[in-house]
Amino acid sequence: MSEYVAFLRGINVGGHNLVKMSDLKSGFESLGLARVSTYKASGNVIFESESAPQAEYLDKKLGRALGVKAPILLRSIEEVRSIVDLNPFKDSKADPPKFYVTFMAQDPQKKVKIPVLSQKGDVELIHRRNLDIFSISHSVKGSFGFPNSFIESSFEVIGTTRDWKTVIGLSEIQKL
Repeated sequence: MSEYVAFLRGINVGGHNLVKMSDLKSGFESLGLARVSTYKASGNVIFESESAPQAEYLDKKLGRALGVKAPILLRSIEEVRSIVDLNPFKDSKADPPKFYVTFMAQDPQKKVKIPVLSQKGDVELIHRRNLDIFSISHSVKGSFGFPNSFIESSFEVIGTTRDWKTVIGLSEIQKL
């Protein structure tokens, strides 16, 4: 059995696409996935599977069962741990630090040269590895940027973003 993390895009954000974590857990279990647990209330699900799960299949089945449209992006737990080991933020001077990882669903339609700063200057993309983009959010006029929409529009791809502390937390979860 291999361990995976499913990142659901856009659930429990701003009062939209509300899903109880117990329902999310039950939904994954109903698909025959083993040792399912959730992490935080932002759509992070850890589970085991004998074969590599397909995000499209999970999207379709869970969307119907839960009544929400929330694309699912998958990574193995080893991939999540290697993201934390890479840590391109270690030399950052951002103050206060607002670090994010965006998980893309597929190779982007557009090629974007990194590093790149958003037009507002509130989001800085600092590193890309495979389907994962690392970014820093900067305060502009008292508010911080959030990288997801900037990345989706820049790369023409679906993605979901998690803060660095959440990614670290997921990487530290011991074998279920």
